[in-house]
Amino acid sequence: MPRKPKTPVKDFFAGAALLAGFGLLYILFWLLALLAIAGMIFFGLTVFTNWNLGERLGCSLLSAFIAMKVLWFISEMLDLIPASWIDGKKKMKPCPECGKNLRTALAQQCMHCGADWHT
Repeated sequence: MPRKPKTPVKDFFAGAALLAGFGLLYILFWLLALLAIAGMIFFGLTVFTNWNLGERLGCSLLSAFIAMKVLWFISEMLDLIPASWIDGKKKMKPCPECGKNLRTALAQQCMHCGADWHT
């Protein structure tokens, strides 16, 4: 039996629910990573310092937050994830030899034809 098409209102709310769900999942994973790093820093502070609990908690959470921001900044600067993997609509830099798109804008070798222009 064929399915009855959804109404635009139901489609809107289904999309909004998915968006909210994935947003919450992203925040949850970010918080778990933050707490894991903060836990390791807290353990190190417990072993090597005589600070009270509040000082250790505050310092470990702040240090973990800064560490995650530094790691994000480094990953953005190094272009570890090619832009073509994130958004397929972006125009990529073409290879000067074969004209096919390179994997990243900073690439100095074509993975299609093997052309190499490293300095």
